[in-house]
Amino acid sequence: MEQTLREDATTSWERLCIYRVPQYLQENDNKSYFPQTVSLGPYHHGKDHLLPMDRHKWRAVNMIMARTKQGIEMYLDAMKELEERARACYEGPIGLSSNKFTEMLVLDGCFVLELFRGADKLGYDRNDPVFAMRGSMHSIQRDMVMLENQLPLFVLNRLLELQLSPQNQTGLVAQLAIRFFDPLMPTNEPLTKTNQSNIGKDKFFNPIADKDKEELHCLDVFRRSLLRPSTKPEPRLSRRRWSWKTRVADKRQQQLIHCVTELREADSPQDVSYLHYCGIIEHWLGSDLEVDRNYSRKWNVMKAVLKHKYFNNPWAYFSFFAALVLLVLTLFQSF
Repeated sequence: MEQTLREDATTSWERLCIYRVPQYLQENDNKSYFPQTVSLGPYHHGKDHLLPMDRHKWRAVNMIMARTKQGIEMYLDAMKELEERARACYEGPIGLSSNKFTEMLVLDGCFVLELFRGADKLGYDRNDPVFAMRGSMHSIQRDMVMLENQLPLFVLNRLLELQLSPQNQTGLVAQLAIRFFDPLMPTNEPLTKTNQSNIGKDKFFNPIADKDKEELHCLDVFRRSLLRPSTKPEPRLSRRRWSWKTRVADKRQQQLIHCVTELREADSPQDVSYLHYCGIIEHWLGSDLEVDRNYSRKWNVMKAVLKHKYFNNPWAYFSFFAALVLLVLTLFQSF
Protein backbone atom coordinates (compact mmCIF):
# COMPACT_ATOMS: atom_id res chain seq x y z
CA MET A 1 0.00 0.00 0.00
CA GLU A 2 2.80 2.40 0.85
CA GLN A 3 4.60 1.63 -2.40
CA THR A 4 1.43 2.24 -4.39
CA LEU A 5 0.86 5.54 -2.64
CA ARG A 6 4.42 6.63 -3.45
CA GLU A 7 3.97 5.66 -7.11
CA ASP A 8 0.64 7.49 -7.30
CA ALA A 9 2.23 10.60 -5.82
CA THR A 10 4.77 10.71 -8.65
CA THR A 11 2.41 9.56 -11.42
CA SER A 12 -0.08 11.72 -13.27
CA TRP A 13 -2.66 10.50 -15.78
CA GLU A 14 -3.82 13.99 -16.58
CA ARG A 15 -1.89 14.16 -19.86
CA LEU A 16 -1.98 10.46 -20.74
CA CYS A 17 -3.25 10.09 -24.33
CA ILE A 18 -1.00 7.54 -26.11
CA TYR A 19 -1.84 4.08 -24.84
CA ARG A 20 -0.50 0.57 -25.22
CA VAL A 21 -2.48 -1.97 -27.22
CA PRO A 22 -4.09 -4.46 -24.78
CA GLN A 23 -2.28 -7.78 -24.54
CA TYR A 24 -5.23 -9.89 -25.64
CA LEU A 25 -5.31 -8.03 -28.97
CA GLN A 26 -1.61 -8.63 -29.55
CA GLU A 27 -1.66 -12.39 -29.10
CA ASN A 28 -3.00 -13.40 -32.51
CA ASP A 29 -2.32 -10.37 -34.67
CA ASN A 30 0.89 -8.38 -34.28
CA LYS A 31 0.95 -6.76 -37.71
CA SER A 32 -2.40 -5.00 -37.31
CA TYR A 33 -1.32 -3.17 -34.17
CA PHE A 34 2.42 -2.63 -34.50
CA PRO A 35 4.35 -0.62 -37.13
CA GLN A 36 6.03 -2.53 -39.92
CA THR A 37 7.93 0.31 -41.63
CA VAL A 38 8.55 3.29 -39.34
CA SER A 39 8.56 3.89 -35.59
CA LEU A 40 7.20 7.13 -34.12
CA GLY A 41 7.51 7.72 -30.41
CA PRO A 42 9.23 5.60 -27.77
CA TYR A 43 7.21 2.38 -27.77
CA HIS A 44 8.88 0.84 -30.84
CA HIS A 45 11.96 3.03 -31.03
CA GLY A 46 15.11 1.10 -31.97
CA LYS A 47 13.45 -2.15 -33.08
CA ASP A 48 15.56 -3.94 -35.65
CA HIS A 49 13.03 -4.17 -38.47
CA LEU A 50 12.29 -0.43 -38.19
CA LEU A 51 15.89 0.82 -38.10
CA PRO A 52 16.28 1.19 -41.91
CA MET A 53 13.84 4.12 -41.83
CA ASP A 54 16.08 6.01 -39.37
CA ARG A 55 18.38 6.91 -42.26
CA HIS A 56 15.51 8.72 -43.95
CA LYS A 57 14.60 10.44 -40.68
CA TRP A 58 18.10 11.88 -40.49
CA ARG A 59 17.78 12.94 -44.13
CA ALA A 60 14.69 14.89 -43.15
CA VAL A 61 16.53 16.58 -40.27
CA ASN A 62 19.45 17.51 -42.54
CA MET A 63 17.04 18.89 -45.14
CA ILE A 64 15.32 21.08 -42.54
CA MET A 65 18.60 22.38 -41.16
CA ALA A 66 19.86 23.23 -44.66
CA ARG A 67 16.59 24.88 -45.66
CA THR A 68 16.18 26.98 -42.51
CA LYS A 69 19.90 27.69 -41.93
CA GLN A 70 19.41 26.61 -38.31
CA GLY A 71 21.34 24.34 -35.99
CA ILE A 72 19.94 21.17 -34.45
CA GLU A 73 20.83 22.42 -30.96
CA MET A 74 17.85 24.80 -31.03
CA TYR A 75 15.52 21.90 -31.73
CA LEU A 76 17.06 19.71 -29.03
CA ASP A 77 16.74 22.50 -26.48
CA ALA A 78 13.09 23.05 -27.39
CA MET A 79 12.31 19.36 -26.98
CA LYS A 80 14.21 19.33 -23.69
CA GLU A 81 11.74 21.89 -22.41
CA LEU A 82 8.84 19.66 -23.46
CA GLU A 83 10.36 16.36 -22.30
CA GLU A 84 8.47 15.96 -19.03
CA ARG A 85 5.19 16.96 -20.63
CA ALA A 86 5.77 14.59 -23.55
CA ARG A 87 6.71 11.64 -21.32
CA ALA A 88 3.46 12.11 -19.41
CA CYS A 89 1.54 11.41 -22.63
CA TYR A 90 2.76 7.81 -22.79
CA GLU A 91 1.46 4.90 -20.76
CA GLY A 92 3.93 3.30 -18.39
CA PRO A 93 7.61 4.07 -17.83
CA ILE A 94 9.77 4.96 -20.84
CA GLY A 95 13.24 3.41 -20.73
CA LEU A 96 14.96 6.01 -22.89
CA SER A 97 17.40 8.39 -21.23
CA SER A 98 16.73 12.12 -21.28
CA ASN A 99 19.09 12.71 -24.23
CA LYS A 100 17.77 9.73 -26.19
CA PHE A 101 14.17 10.73 -25.61
CA THR A 102 14.84 14.30 -26.69
CA GLU A 103 16.70 13.13 -29.79
CA MET A 104 13.82 10.79 -30.62
CA LEU A 105 11.31 13.65 -30.47
CA VAL A 106 13.38 15.79 -32.84
CA LEU A 107 14.12 12.93 -35.24
CA ASP A 108 10.61 11.53 -35.45
CA GLY A 109 8.89 14.92 -35.32
CA CYS A 110 10.94 16.43 -38.15
CA PHE A 111 10.33 13.30 -40.23
CA VAL A 112 6.55 13.55 -39.75
CA LEU A 113 6.45 17.25 -40.60
CA GLU A 114 8.41 16.73 -43.82
CA LEU A 115 5.89 14.08 -44.85
CA PHE A 116 2.98 16.34 -43.96
CA ARG A 117 4.26 19.41 -45.78
CA GLY A 118 4.83 17.64 -49.09
CA ALA A 119 8.02 16.68 -50.87
CA ASP A 120 7.40 18.80 -53.96
CA LYS A 121 7.55 22.02 -51.92
CA LEU A 122 10.57 21.11 -49.81
CA GLY A 123 13.23 20.22 -52.35
CA TYR A 124 13.08 16.42 -52.39
CA ASP A 125 13.65 14.55 -55.63
CA ARG A 126 10.47 13.54 -57.47
CA ASN A 127 11.70 9.93 -57.32
CA ASP A 128 12.50 10.01 -53.62
CA PRO A 129 11.65 6.55 -52.18
CA VAL A 130 10.05 7.99 -49.03
CA PHE A 131 9.05 11.65 -49.37
CA ALA A 132 7.71 11.70 -52.93
CA MET A 133 4.38 9.97 -52.24
CA ARG A 134 5.50 6.77 -53.85
CA GLY A 135 7.46 3.70 -52.89
CA SER A 136 6.87 2.98 -49.20
CA MET A 137 4.46 5.87 -48.58
CA HIS A 138 1.43 3.57 -48.39
CA SER A 139 2.89 1.49 -45.56
CA ILE A 140 4.19 4.62 -43.81
CA GLN A 141 0.71 6.15 -43.75
CA ARG A 142 -0.66 2.93 -42.33
CA ASP A 143 1.92 2.88 -39.55
CA MET A 144 1.23 6.51 -38.70
CA VAL A 145 -2.40 5.84 -37.69
CA MET A 146 -1.49 3.09 -35.22
CA LEU A 147 -2.24 3.65 -31.56
CA GLU A 148 1.26 2.92 -30.25
CA ASN A 149 2.98 4.89 -33.00
CA GLN A 150 2.11 8.48 -32.10
CA LEU A 151 3.78 11.75 -31.15
CA PRO A 152 1.97 14.40 -29.06
CA LEU A 153 0.55 17.10 -31.25
CA PHE A 154 2.15 19.87 -29.19
CA VAL A 155 5.58 18.40 -30.04
CA LEU A 156 4.86 18.69 -33.76
CA ASN A 157 3.44 22.18 -33.27
CA ARG A 158 6.61 23.34 -31.52
CA LEU A 159 8.91 21.87 -34.16
CA LEU A 160 6.90 23.56 -36.90
CA GLU A 161 7.02 26.88 -35.06
CA LEU A 162 10.83 26.67 -35.02
CA GLN A 163 10.87 26.25 -38.80
CA LEU A 164 8.25 28.89 -39.53
CA SER A 165 7.10 31.75 -37.34
CA PRO A 166 4.97 31.27 -34.22
CA GLN A 167 2.31 33.59 -35.57
CA ASN A 168 -0.81 32.10 -37.16
CA GLN A 169 0.36 28.49 -36.80
CA THR A 170 -2.42 27.33 -34.48
CA GLY A 171 -4.03 24.24 -35.95
CA LEU A 172 -1.68 24.08 -38.94
CA VAL A 173 -0.25 20.66 -38.07
CA ALA A 174 -3.78 19.26 -37.76
CA GLN A 175 -4.65 20.69 -41.18
CA LEU A 176 -1.51 19.22 -42.72
CA ALA A 177 -2.27 15.85 -41.11
CA ILE A 178 -5.78 15.74 -42.57
CA ARG A 179 -4.45 16.48 -46.05
CA PHE A 180 -1.74 13.83 -45.67
CA PHE A 181 -4.14 11.14 -44.45
CA ASP A 182 -6.79 11.93 -47.05
CA PRO A 183 -5.97 8.77 -49.11
CA LEU A 184 -6.98 6.71 -46.07
CA MET A 185 -10.38 8.35 -45.78
CA PRO A 186 -13.28 5.99 -46.61
CA THR A 187 -14.81 8.47 -49.03
CA ASN A 188 -15.61 8.61 -52.72
CA GLU A 189 -14.72 12.29 -53.05
CA PRO A 190 -11.10 13.47 -53.20
CA LEU A 191 -9.97 16.33 -51.01
CA THR A 192 -10.39 19.31 -53.33
CA LYS A 193 -8.78 22.70 -52.94
CA THR A 194 -12.10 24.02 -51.68
CA ASN A 195 -12.29 21.35 -49.01
CA GLN A 196 -8.65 21.91 -48.06
CA SER A 197 -9.29 25.61 -47.55
CA ASN A 198 -12.17 24.82 -45.19
CA ILE A 199 -10.09 22.54 -42.98
CA GLY A 200 -9.69 23.98 -39.54
CA LYS A 201 -12.52 26.55 -39.93
CA ASP A 202 -15.03 24.14 -38.40
CA LYS A 203 -14.66 24.32 -34.64
CA PHE A 204 -15.41 20.62 -34.27
CA PHE A 205 -13.02 19.72 -37.03
CA ASN A 206 -10.11 21.58 -35.47
CA PRO A 207 -8.98 19.18 -32.70
CA ILE A 208 -6.77 21.71 -30.94
CA ALA A 209 -9.26 24.55 -30.82
CA ASP A 210 -9.96 23.48 -27.24
CA LYS A 211 -7.08 24.12 -24.87
CA ASP A 212 -7.91 20.89 -23.04
CA LYS A 213 -7.08 18.91 -26.19
CA GLU A 214 -3.52 20.09 -26.77
CA GLU A 215 -2.00 16.73 -25.94
CA LEU A 216 -3.81 14.95 -28.76
CA HIS A 217 -1.92 13.19 -31.54
CA CYS A 218 -2.35 12.60 -35.28
CA LEU A 219 -4.44 9.46 -34.83
CA ASP A 220 -6.96 11.48 -32.84
CA VAL A 221 -6.96 14.18 -35.53
CA PHE A 222 -7.69 11.47 -38.12
CA ARG A 223 -10.45 10.01 -35.94
CA ARG A 224 -12.10 13.40 -35.42
CA SER A 225 -12.12 14.01 -39.15
CA LEU A 226 -14.14 10.81 -39.56
CA LEU A 227 -16.62 11.98 -36.90
CA ARG A 228 -17.16 15.35 -38.52
CA PRO A 229 -20.83 16.38 -38.23
CA SER A 230 -22.92 16.22 -41.37
CA THR A 231 -26.17 17.57 -42.75
CA LYS A 232 -29.31 15.51 -43.36
CA PRO A 233 -28.37 12.41 -45.41
CA GLU A 234 -29.86 11.90 -48.85
CA PRO A 235 -31.53 8.64 -49.92
CA ARG A 236 -29.54 6.03 -51.79
CA LEU A 237 -31.28 6.55 -55.13
CA SER A 238 -30.09 10.16 -55.30
CA ARG A 239 -26.41 9.39 -55.07
CA ARG A 240 -25.91 10.03 -58.78
CA ARG A 241 -27.31 13.55 -58.35
CA TRP A 242 -24.89 14.50 -55.59
CA SER A 243 -23.19 17.80 -56.10
CA TRP A 244 -19.40 17.99 -55.98
CA LYS A 245 -19.95 20.80 -53.50
CA THR A 246 -21.38 18.35 -50.95
CA ARG A 247 -19.20 18.07 -47.87
CA VAL A 248 -16.75 15.22 -47.76
CA ALA A 249 -18.27 13.73 -44.61
CA ASP A 250 -21.77 13.80 -46.14
CA LYS A 251 -20.68 11.66 -49.05
CA ARG A 252 -18.73 9.41 -46.72
CA GLN A 253 -21.91 8.71 -44.73
CA GLN A 254 -23.80 7.94 -47.93
CA GLN A 255 -21.17 5.50 -49.11
CA LEU A 256 -22.71 2.03 -49.33
CA ILE A 257 -21.02 -1.34 -49.25
CA HIS A 258 -22.95 -4.11 -50.96
CA CYS A 259 -23.24 -7.45 -49.23
CA VAL A 260 -20.78 -10.18 -50.14
CA THR A 261 -23.27 -12.23 -52.14
CA GLU A 262 -24.19 -9.20 -54.27
CA LEU A 263 -20.56 -8.39 -54.92
CA ARG A 264 -19.88 -12.03 -55.75
CA GLU A 265 -22.51 -11.92 -58.47
CA ALA A 266 -21.10 -8.60 -59.84
CA ASP A 267 -16.86 -8.81 -59.22
CA SER A 268 -15.48 -12.45 -60.17
CA PRO A 269 -12.42 -13.47 -58.05
CA GLN A 270 -10.24 -12.25 -60.91
CA ASP A 271 -12.02 -8.90 -60.81
CA VAL A 272 -11.42 -8.59 -57.08
CA SER A 273 -7.75 -9.45 -57.48
CA TYR A 274 -7.32 -6.88 -60.23
CA LEU A 275 -9.14 -4.16 -58.27
CA HIS A 276 -6.97 -4.91 -55.25
CA TYR A 277 -3.85 -4.73 -57.45
CA CYS A 278 -4.99 -1.35 -58.72
CA GLY A 279 -5.52 -0.12 -55.18
CA ILE A 280 -9.30 0.18 -55.59
CA ILE A 281 -10.14 -2.54 -53.07
CA GLU A 282 -8.06 -2.76 -49.91
CA HIS A 283 -8.40 -4.74 -46.71
CA TRP A 284 -8.09 -1.60 -44.54
CA LEU A 285 -9.96 1.68 -44.94
CA GLY A 286 -10.25 1.18 -48.69
CA SER A 287 -12.72 2.91 -50.99
CA ASP A 288 -15.53 0.92 -52.64
CA LEU A 289 -16.33 3.61 -55.22
CA GLU A 290 -15.22 1.67 -58.28
CA VAL A 291 -16.88 -1.51 -57.02
CA ASP A 292 -20.07 0.46 -56.51
CA ARG A 293 -19.88 1.87 -60.03
CA ASN A 294 -19.32 -1.59 -61.49
CA TYR A 295 -22.24 -2.94 -59.51
CA SER A 296 -24.48 -0.09 -60.69
CA ARG A 297 -24.08 -1.28 -64.29
CA LYS A 298 -26.89 -3.82 -64.48
CA TRP A 299 -25.32 -5.54 -67.48
CA ASN A 300 -22.40 -6.58 -65.29
CA VAL A 301 -24.79 -8.06 -62.76
CA MET A 302 -26.74 -9.91 -65.48
CA LYS A 303 -23.53 -11.34 -66.93
CA ALA A 304 -22.39 -12.43 -63.51
CA VAL A 305 -25.71 -14.12 -62.73
CA LEU A 306 -25.62 -16.01 -66.03
CA LYS A 307 -22.06 -17.06 -65.39
CA HIS A 308 -22.58 -18.25 -61.83
CA LYS A 309 -26.00 -19.90 -62.30
CA TYR A 310 -25.95 -21.24 -65.85
CA PHE A 311 -22.34 -21.34 -67.07
CA ASN A 312 -20.50 -22.52 -63.99
CA ASN A 313 -18.93 -25.61 -65.66
CA PRO A 314 -17.60 -26.62 -69.11
CA TRP A 315 -20.61 -28.85 -69.86
CA ALA A 316 -22.92 -25.87 -69.49
CA TYR A 317 -21.04 -24.08 -72.29
CA PHE A 318 -21.15 -27.23 -74.46
CA SER A 319 -24.88 -27.65 -73.93
CA PHE A 320 -25.52 -23.99 -74.68
CA PHE A 321 -23.61 -24.02 -77.97
CA ALA A 322 -25.19 -27.32 -78.96
CA ALA A 323 -28.64 -25.87 -78.34
CA LEU A 324 -27.67 -22.71 -80.22
CA VAL A 325 -26.51 -24.72 -83.26
CA LEU A 326 -29.68 -26.77 -83.15
CA LEU A 327 -31.78 -23.61 -83.02
CA VAL A 328 -29.93 -22.12 -86.00
CA LEU A 329 -30.35 -25.29 -88.04
CA THR A 330 -34.06 -25.38 -87.19
CA LEU A 331 -34.44 -21.77 -88.33
CA PHE A 332 -32.70 -22.57 -91.61
CA GLN A 333 -34.88 -25.62 -92.11
CA SER A 334 -38.01 -23.57 -91.46
CA PHE A 335 -36.83 -20.91 -93.90
